[in-house]
Parts: sequence; C-alpha cells; structure tokens
Amino acid sequence: MATLYAPQIEGVKADNSAITTDFSVALPTGIVAGELLLAFISGGNNVDSFGSGWTELWNHSGRAAAWRAATGSDALNVTMAGSNTVYSYVYRISGAQDPTVQPPEVSTGASGSDAYPNPDSITPTGGTKDYLFIAYTGYDDDTTVTSGPSGYTNFYERNGGNAFIGYAAIALATLAKITSTEDPGTFAINSSESWYAFTVAVPPIVVGPANISKINGVAKASISKLNGVSIGAISKINGVE
Repeated sequence: MATLYAPQIEGVKADNSAITTDFSVALPTGIVAGELLLAFISGGNNVDSFGSGWTELWNHSGRAAAWRAATGSDALNVTMAGSNTVYSYVYRISGAQDPTVQPPEVSTGASGSDAYPNPDSITPTGGTKDYLFIAYTGYDDDTTVTSGPSGYTNFYERNGGNAFIGYAAIALATLAKITSTEDPGTFAINSSESWYAFTVAVPPIVVGPANISKINGVAKASISKLNGVSIGAISKINGVE
C-alpha cells in the first residue's frame, strides 16, 4: 500500500475563556463528516473532560489534547478542575487515516523551566509515511512565544497579552514530512517559563496504486508515465506497495 500526500489542514479555530470551569470551545467552520478534529488546550487548571465523542491524547497540568472523528454535528465542551483562563486551538484535518482504525499518536511529553520549550521526539507505529506533525507547547504566563521549531510552519500562539489574563498560554506549529521518526526542536519564548510540550503525528490515508484515480489532480487514465516510468509498470509508490 502507499500514500500520496500528508494529511491537510483545512481550518484552524482559536478560542479562549476567562475564569471558567466549563468551556464551550469554538470549532472551525465547514467541518465535513469523516475529517479528523484535533483539539489543543492550555489552561490554568487541569482538564477533567473533553466531553462526549472526544478521545484524550495527552493531559497534564492543564495542557492537553484530544481527537474526534467528525460527524458534521460536532461540539467540544471542556471541563476544567478549577476556574481559570483557558486557551484552545482546534484543527480540522482531511486526508488522515480513519482515526477509529489508526488514531493520531502522541509523544511521551516533555517539561522544563526555561525559554525554550522542546517537544520530544515521536516514532509512530506505522513506520515511514507522509505524516503531518504538530508540535505543541503550553506554559503558565502571558509571555510570548516568538518562534516555532525550525522548518515548521503554520505557527500559532496565544497568551494573556493578546486575550484575557495570564496563567496560561499556548503555541503550535506543523510540518508535513515523509519519515519514520520526528524530533521537532524548540520553540522560543521571550522569557523563562514553566512549560509542557509534546508532538502529535497524524498518519495519512493509505491507498494502493490500483485505487488511485488522480495524480496531482490529473486523471490517471490520461497519464502515460510518472517520472519517466510507464504507469502500467508501477507497482509501488514511494517504495511502498
């Protein structure tokens, strides 16, 4: 079997709430049934629950993540252990492998107290594929993350300086990469903070060459060669059947 592309980010929605225990989190618009939803939280208290239909990926000291297979009638209601500031980002992702078969995977997680949150490495169980990696850090004040890991894009961050008050902050960045393991490198904060960080790997849809109808948007039937090789002679893509 083979994969053609890493999963694609179709939308991202940021939200925040001040001094709350029950947080009805805003979701991206245009959600399509079968897409993957990934929620990331950073709060001043522990996350007790993500609500019905969500599966927790990582949860420690108010920094957490969870996933859901979208139905098109989706909601996210986060319950916190105590009243405090909460920040969130929710990703809407297409092209991911069915999460009920192979869910996103998460690293062990890392923590520290300095200006360089460092999401730890991850080796997904699926081996070499075209993954979407998401690097996360959550920390406990209103200082600003000035940059994400080198080579990562789609950098997002929120803190007490650009929303309500301190006690929580969040930053994320993404990378699409064909690999069997990934170690993102560090974020940079403009002053030292206590932080938590982790890495999520989203596996791609797996297809075989016989099931591919288009290549780069062109009907396979109209393509005679791919990289100089006859289509009929291709049994593997990226070295994988």
